[in-house]
Amino acid sequence: MGMKKRVAAQSLLILLLGVTAHAQGKQHKPDLAEPYWLKYSLIFFDGCAPRVFPDNITFTEGECSVSPYDGRIESRGTQVLIRSIKEEKGFARVIFSYWPVEMVEGKRKFEVLLKTGAKKGYGESFDLLFSKVEVASEYECPDEEIKTKKQLIQCVGFPIYVTRDGDVESYHYILEFAGPSNPFAMYDRFTVEIKKKKVINVSGYI
Repeated sequence: MGMKKRVAAQSLLILLLGVTAHAQGKQHKPDLAEPYWLKYSLIFFDGCAPRVFPDNITFTEGECSVSPYDGRIESRGTQVLIRSIKEEKGFARVIFSYWPVEMVEGKRKFEVLLKTGAKKGYGESFDLLFSKVEVASEYECPDEEIKTKKQLIQCVGFPIYVTRDGDVESYHYILEFAGPSNPFAMYDRFTVEIKKKKVINVSGYI
């Protein structure tokens, strides 16, 4: 085989492998017959569906109240059944209910939106929220004082909503959402201020 033909063949192979990898990335097919567990607590407000990204979850995008006490909380470790997934522009709409099905309260169903990417579809967003392995109801907090944004998310989950003042972000939580074993459990409602991914202040109400 001549040099030009060999190069052309190699280029074609690389192109085909790239197309195959792209297709496989978008073919993230969850099992609709087996249960999953929630890795993070979710809060549902009327008019807004939680939006799950590969590295973040938001709860108040859309026409809904931002009062934390107006939302319905589904805690980390809740066992669920994926009922359907429908891909739309930019997101995949996921409908799920409790597992086993007999536990469904009035056949209650929940909806979340998974952000899709050009290469991996909604796979990364799906994996951030859902686990095929059982998840404990309590978060795993570090032994030391929480000093970073990463440690905060690991310990109490994503905030119900975020406000910003310059380069300072304020993460807002309530006790029912963060869980009773969190390090800020002395507060019924608390705010964690973050600057450059570092925790700079914690305040709350008893």
